[in-house]
Amino acid sequence: MTTEAEARIACPTPAKHRYATLEAAERDRDRLGGARSRKLVAYDTCACGWVHLATENPPTGIGATSLTTDEIVLLGPDDFNRLVRDDVRGNIVPETAKALRDPILVKPWLAALKLFQHDLNVQKQHKGGDRSPGVVEWRRRIDAVVLCASERTAEARGIRALLSQRKRITAGTLTEALQSDDDIDAMILRMMAGELAVKKLKRNHLEEFTRLLAAEYERFGIPPTKLMERVMERNTEED
Repeated sequence: MTTEAEARIACPTPAKHRYATLEAAERDRDRLGGARSRKLVAYDTCACGWVHLATENPPTGIGATSLTTDEIVLLGPDDFNRLVRDDVRGNIVPETAKALRDPILVKPWLAALKLFQHDLNVQKQHKGGDRSPGVVEWRRRIDAVVLCASERTAEARGIRALLSQRKRITAGTLTEALQSDDDIDAMILRMMAGELAVKKLKRNHLEEFTRLLAAEYERFGIPPTKLMERVMERNTEED
């Protein structure tokens, strides 16, 4: 029986052929495109985690058109979740992306991101014990989407923090000398930049970060995670 989480991450284009890697898809791209007189592109941003081929056209999803904040507010839960997921994959137009970041949407935005991250983790768990090359490549792509979702979450939390700070000022709860709006905005932006920098460092130097984190876990007597164990085992084999 299909779970609710599985239904949300089911492939939106199940009739399309699935490839384990971009390289495998690109091997078919020219042959199929030439036979059908159209230009195809390989993409690995589908929620199902597999690579597909598509005609090279502008995006056709809900975020492909320019939406205002008021229009986004009126979207139903399913459409809003799709919009948030398309934003994570960089598949919405800039005007809609800007409207999504309006402070009045920060609470549902965070909730939709949390749901997306949950669904991605469920999908990864289902293939947790599979170490075949195709699944390893699939997992790499899913991890990239997870990281992008984390970066969006950091961005949304920064907006929420800025909103909270402004509310405190408006309510007059700060009795000491108040900072200007520009100073507060700059402080929140620095917080966001720092959190995003940490995320990117983890992505680009994951093994080194994991080794350092494992050492701190050991220092405090915390059991290592499975990822830490895999990294440490790989380092031992290389030695």
